Amino acid sequence: MLSEAASLFGNSLSGAGNQMLLKFYMIQYGFGMFSNRMTGTAKPADDDNSASSSSSSSSSGGTSEKNTVKEYSLTGYELCRKINYAYQAELEYIFSGHLSSASNLNHVRNYILTFRAVMNYAATYSIDKINRPISDLAKAAAHINPLLGIAVSAALRTAVTAVETVADWQLLTQRKSVVVVKNELSDMSVDLSEIASVLGGDVGKSTEERSGVELTYEQYLTILLLLMTSTENVAMRIGDLIAINVSNVQSGLSEDAIMTDMSFNMKEAYTAVEAKCSVHLDFVIIPEHMAAMFMDEGTKGTWERNSKNTYSFTIIRAY
Repeated sequence: MLSEAASLFGNSLSGAGNQMLLKFYMIQYGFGMFSNRMTGTAKPADDDNSASSSSSSSSSGGTSEKNTVKEYSLTGYELCRKINYAYQAELEYIFSGHLSSASNLNHVRNYILTFRAVMNYAATYSIDKINRPISDLAKAAAHINPLLGIAVSAALRTAVTAVETVADWQLLTQRKSVVVVKNELSDMSVDLSEIASVLGGDVGKSTEERSGVELTYEQYLTILLLLMTSTENVAMRIGDLIAINVSNVQSGLSEDAIMTDMSFNMKEAYTAVEAKCSVHLDFVIIPEHMAAMFMDEGTKGTWERNSKNTYSFTIIRAY
């Protein structure tokens, strides 16, 4: 696809596409090797996205023992505090780069909540069952004072936005998904029946299926890393995490201990890459039933053995 695009728009597009692809590979490596706010939390057993279906997780990424599950890295070791020094905040470090895990978690949370608040405020206009009663109340208030009409509209839309954004965050921290652009009442995360008497309309939770594209917390984090973090920072911070985690294991620190010295440096490390190639050589191309017609059993057996010859070689390089 990139080659075809390059032939139409020049090599610059192909180069940019390849750079983005390499960055995406690095980010996926990060998700395979490091933890994030959701690591160790139980995934929902069903697709019910109701905020009341299960209790919300801690905003700091912590989970109860009952909901803790084991997850493993690409190399097969368990993601845990004994290995992952900044457990449940490593991918957030790649995005934010702060020394404090709490700051990294808050930084990602703030980006996601800001985006969700904007989208939820827009939903108060796009969803007719919410927009209509708010508009009617604002018009009634405007008959008293035009400025009052504006204030009533803004206050009600802000209230709905705040309630919905909190519900979105609760779902995301339960490893559930949230509709990105909400155009139907069924897309909402919260049951608005509690304020239905204020809005004066039927704005209870819809039983219809959601209509929009949905994203989970980890998918939001992927997008933030891909679009809002430089390739250089992604690579550098992944290297930081490797060095910190290896030093953590070598030092044998307890879970609550603070690392004071780094025993491992990325400059001292080498990456071994193993490349394997297998080549199959066909000496003759002929249907098997034809071979049986023109060859005796001895010749046919020799031909079958030769036609299945396979040659393999392996190259290992260190970087």
